[in-house]
Amino acid sequence: MINSKIYKWNPIGNIPNQLYLQSVTNENNNLTILLSMADSELILSIVFDKVIFYKSVIETCSLERLDSHPILSTEWPLFMDEQSEYIEDLIGQSYQIYTREDLNHYIITHGGGIIDVICFSQPFVKWLIEPSVIS
Repeated sequence: MINSKIYKWNPIGNIPNQLYLQSVTNENNNLTILLSMADSELILSIVFDKVIFYKSVIETCSLERLDSHPILSTEWPLFMDEQSEYIEDLIGQSYQIYTREDLNHYIITHGGGIIDVICFSQPFVKWLIEPSVIS
């Protein structure tokens, strides 16, 4: 992913420097990612609609990528890639049914790895309170 143009994505306020993966759920091409903060009952919910690709890898399987793109190792967990090679590959594999303008590439770094998501629209992002704290 040498040609990537990765930048910080800030969809909602109060994003901490580090997030920890709680779960990834894929139902009917809707991907829900839940992330927690250290020492907090808040859970960040990111729901992607109409996902056409996602990949989740552990950090040790991403070392070359982290070296090639130091921004992914910064104290920030959410990014977008404007020149995604993943998108270029999907365009080619679909015989140009899709265009670069149709697709968005989101990158989420967490305590144990990286999640890449390619979808058609912006995700719905909100803060939740952990259910065990409510009772």
